[in-house]
Amino acid sequence: MIFSALSVIVLAIVVYSLNNFAGIRVTGSSEFSIMVLTILSYSIFPLFTTFICIDMFAGEFADHTIKFTLTGPASRIKVFLGKIFTVATFIIGNLVFVMVLSVVASLFINRNIPNLFKIIISYIMAFMPIFIFFH
Repeated sequence: MIFSALSVIVLAIVVYSLNNFAGIRVTGSSEFSIMVLTILSYSIFPLFTTFICIDMFAGEFADHTIKFTLTGPASRIKVFLGKIFTVATFIIGNLVFVMVLSVVASLFINRNIPNLFKIIISYIMAFMPIFIFFH
């Protein structure tokens, strides 16, 4: 989450600098949040989600805790679905965090209220491709 926050802040500083000091309009108020979503969904979100999945599945073999997990009262499908739901929760949490941060940053950049409906729909639609890719 820290790297996601830093990414949004750096993008906000770059866009603000280009808008105000270079005279180049990069995005409008609603488009900043969608630009952040586009950049992060092709770079940082897949990378973070891959690391989480690798650690969740292969980490149990490396830590030798897979025996405890598989010999417990939960079936294998319940263990697998629990891990899948954990990945989905991680993705949703990261998307919500970045969405809120980018909307706040867009308020500072353009001083206009962004189209929240468009932004929320965009972030909801970004969930499925990221989630489907990792299971």
